[in-house]
Amino acid sequence: MYATAASSADLAHRYDYHAPTAEAVALHEQLRGRCLMLADLFDQQLPPSREKSLAQTNLEDALMWANAAVARHISSTPPAQVAP
Repeated sequence: MYATAASSADLAHRYDYHAPTAEAVALHEQLRGRCLMLADLFDQQLPPSREKSLAQTNLEDALMWANAAVARHISSTPPAQVAP
């Protein structure tokens, strides 16, 4: 077996629900707004192409991971403090 107490705690934290704090909600809104501004710029300035589609998709990915970082590390208990 390769699992450790720390890896089990990390996985439990990743897959748990993270109730947002007021600070987290505000940051989620700010991130979405900024990404939307960039998405609009891409839509207006880039010609239809595979590259434009990839830029939009990767921006969505970046927003998703940014929101995950907020949810996992601002809204809740850090992984080191999660019970296994």
